[in-house]
Amino acid sequence: VIARRPDGSTPVHIACKQGHAPVLKVLLSRAPELARQTMQGGTGPLFVSAAYNRLACLRVLLGHGAEVDGSPAACPLHVACREGFVSIAQELLSRSAKPDQLNADGQSPLHAAAIGGHLECVAVLCTAGADSTLLWKGKTAKQLATGHQHDHVVALLSKEGQGVRQSSTRSMPSVGVEMHCTPAVVKHDAPLQRDGRPPAGAESGIA
Repeated sequence: VIARRPDGSTPVHIACKQGHAPVLKVLLSRAPELARQTMQGGTGPLFVSAAYNRLACLRVLLGHGAEVDGSPAACPLHVACREGFVSIAQELLSRSAKPDQLNADGQSPLHAAAIGGHLECVAVLCTAGADSTLLWKGKTAKQLATGHQHDHVVALLSKEGQGVRQSSTRSMPSVGVEMHCTPAVVKHDAPLQRDGRPPAGAESGIA
């Protein structure tokens, strides 16, 4: 169970990448500490589950003590919002993930969602109290969305800026907006990179 590859990954990382929640439960029943075992670069199983949109695996890991915020180098909420995986984002926020945690590049989950045009992720983050005034490379999330021509996100963030921000909640109600998230499709058999992200070319929309 505790065998590790040269990159530091364990069978738990692989089970999360492939979405094998039943296998993951068996592995963690024998070695629960693996829920927090990181690869080189600080990538934990929770980040891998978020990066590959594996909600069932994410819940198993959280039930076994995985750190919900990960690390700046590998933040589960950030990658979920970058890819537009709203169910993953909702689950993490419902488990008290920090909506404004910055990644190693100083980018917040809201910045990532705005750049990607992921409206539901933006709405969920705002509901959780994300700060829309934070700057990344001198720009707010609204300005980033404007630069990428995501008018639907700009409209929502404009309302946010006018004081329509909903109070922070951990119950994460359903978002009353038209769904515009278009998550990238990743190859399920693609190897993990050192940082746990889908490798180059695996996010091109080719399953």
